[in-house]
Amino acid sequence: MDLQRLWDIPLDREAEPLSAPLRPSRSRHPLVRLRRALRLNIAYGMAISAGMAAVLYRAEGLVLHSLFLVVLGFCLWTTVDTWRLLRSVSYNVSATLPALAELKRQHGAYAKWMRVQQRVGLFIYPVSAVAGGLWGGTVGSGLTVDALLVRPSFMLIVVPLGLALTPACAWLARWMFREAFGKQLGALRGHMEQMEGPV
Repeated sequence: MDLQRLWDIPLDREAEPLSAPLRPSRSRHPLVRLRRALRLNIAYGMAISAGMAAVLYRAEGLVLHSLFLVVLGFCLWTTVDTWRLLRSVSYNVSATLPALAELKRQHGAYAKWMRVQQRVGLFIYPVSAVAGGLWGGTVGSGLTVDALLVRPSFMLIVVPLGLALTPACAWLARWMFREAFGKQLGALRGHMEQMEGPV
């Protein structure tokens, strides 16, 4: 049978339906999964920022407002910084750069973003812990912040609390970054090593 006769045979699509409906597949490529994790991170950042804004609205006193404003500013900064990273990376490798160079650029961008956020967080965690302790003290005791700050017993609780929670928060942040991004960054590193080949 020649090609022209094969071409002329009509296809009866109704006679042979597809065995299963086609579903859009979720890619397992690290770049796609990393972008998905960034979107989720932005959603969490917006939700936490909204919660912090509500707390700031309910807080009373200049001290609490100042502390919660710093924490809210950090939440907004991390969300905007994550959005910037999302715009700078893509799951489509750029055609203007070699594929390996583009993967290295994206891997470096993720690693730098994680490192900067964790380092800035080290300055915010004590502020956040003290703000939470002060707010809890005012809500629980019914006293003002000024009245609590002149009590030595309260300060003996809040200051060590801030010092103790800072390393705990830093460890938790590092663990969360590892859980959300570490596995996919490792897979991306594996792709880069395969492309580099044996050294």
